[in-house]
Amino acid sequence: MILGIDASNNCTPIANALAKAGRAFVCRYYANFGKKRLTHSEAQALSQAGLQIVTVWEDGSPTKATYFSYAKGVDDGTSAYHDAVSLGQPSGSAIYFAVDFDPTPSDISGVIADYFRGVADGFKAIADGNPQYQIGVYGSGLTCSTLCQQQSLAKYSWLAMARGWRQYAYSGWSIKQGVGRKIGGIPVDYDQAIADYGAFVIAP
Repeated sequence: MILGIDASNNCTPIANALAKAGRAFVCRYYANFGKKRLTHSEAQALSQAGLQIVTVWEDGSPTKATYFSYAKGVDDGTSAYHDAVSLGQPSGSAIYFAVDFDPTPSDISGVIADYFRGVADGFKAIADGNPQYQIGVYGSGLTCSTLCQQQSLAKYSWLAMARGWRQYAYSGWSIKQGVGRKIGGIPVDYDQAIADYGAFVIAP
């Protein structure tokens, strides 16, 4: 199993410590604004430390069904794709999109599925119909299984660390989030991943 972490703070100060501790990847954020955004300099520092990078789009509050719609998916998809291109994220890697609550089955098959269709169309629009990035989803086991296995709207799934959410026993995850701690004063969650989880490094 491949070990990593996720964090909402710049991990440059702890990059080497993470690598020495056997962590292989760091999950970081794309967003329109805010200090949690992954920067090019941080991505370079992580890559130079020998760490893979996973990116997840979370802007605003995707914590209830009213956040999600087809139009919002197009908007978030194009914004995330632009961030990836600006960063130099390599072709073939993934951008995850957060569904940060425990939606009902009807929410998932309705507005959330519509959102991910919008993400895919946003990718196609900004890439002239030939997107170079894969789509991943972060959320409950039911969200992950529905979008990846039933509806084929995402290739990768990141199971949230919320044992009380629907289908926490879901075993088809690409990344599984666990309990974390502070490393060098930075709060992190521990994660584990399978061999293919959409990660990347960037060139110096």
